[in-house]
Amino acid sequence: MDNPCGLVLLRKNIPSGHSFLLKNAIAPILVRMAKLFLGLDSSTQSLSAVVIDLDTRKVIYEKSLNFDKALPHYKTRNGVLPNRNPLVNHSPPLMWAEALDLIFAQMKNDGVALDQILAVSGSGQQHGSVYFNGRITAALENLDAKKLWRKI
Repeated sequence: MDNPCGLVLLRKNIPSGHSFLLKNAIAPILVRMAKLFLGLDSSTQSLSAVVIDLDTRKVIYEKSLNFDKALPHYKTRNGVLPNRNPLVNHSPPLMWAEALDLIFAQMKNDGVALDQILAVSGSGQQHGSVYFNGRITAALENLDAKKLWRKI
């Protein structure tokens, strides 16, 4: 049956003593299910979460975790590990996974109805970017798929 109002019928036992007519009866209770959507953005320095309620068209939750502060055991600075070579920046992938676990735990502790999230969208900026130099055209023109597949 189609349910455009988002209502769910629950059954709850009525405690004895509340009404002799309802004693040991099962009473229906209507509960409105929220239509929540979660957006996650992973940047170099942080992981942010935003929850939107579709019915009210409002942001109902926002949280951002700074990797350096929330996960200091990774010893990152501005989200990257120190490196002698200033041209090399590396972030530990396990830090991102732990940040995801941590932000979901915080959302739960903050009272976000995680079981009512209908969809999740994620974005990440410049993670794993590859920058080409002037020799890229020649390098790509000389690729041989047969040789590449043998290496895999």
